[in-house]
Amino acid sequence: MLGKASKDKDVLFNLSQIGDFRFCDYNPGRYEIEGGEPDVLSAEELKAFLNMSVEDMTPQYKDRKMVEIYYDFCVFMFHSFFAPCDIIKAKWSNITKRGTIAVKRKKTHRLVEVPVTPVMRQIINKYKGQSKDGYIFPIMDDEKEKTYKTKDYTFKKFREFLNKWLKVVGR
Repeated sequence: MLGKASKDKDVLFNLSQIGDFRFCDYNPGRYEIEGGEPDVLSAEELKAFLNMSVEDMTPQYKDRKMVEIYYDFCVFMFHSFFAPCDIIKAKWSNITKRGTIAVKRKKTHRLVEVPVTPVMRQIINKYKGQSKDGYIFPIMDDEKEKTYKTKDYTFKKFREFLNKWLKVVGR
């Protein structure tokens, strides 16, 4: 995906931004799914999702503010190429003066820096000041997180709700 992004003239991204990545380490078959294709959005499906009206989306969800956060979170993921576990922990302090966002990946523990697109900037500004702990999205709460026995409880619950919501949207 990153290789394709670096070749797309509309995406402000260069492979040199991801540190010491080497194509000789790239093995596309490593995560190959037996008996079928991975469950990913086509270009048309992605375009449809990005152009959906949040007001009309999943009317059965009464908490409209959470629907908006779910949607913005997904849009931010699509624009940043970060995983949910990386975005949920992203803070204002991760935004650089160069107009990028630098996040230490949870799975690889490597620092990855990508440009902040205009759409990402709009989402960042939308939630500015809503997290007392400096997170971009008002989901994590450092004090609450300390009280849970399960590590990353808040993130795991959010991811669970987000996945349920996405299944409804997918239908």
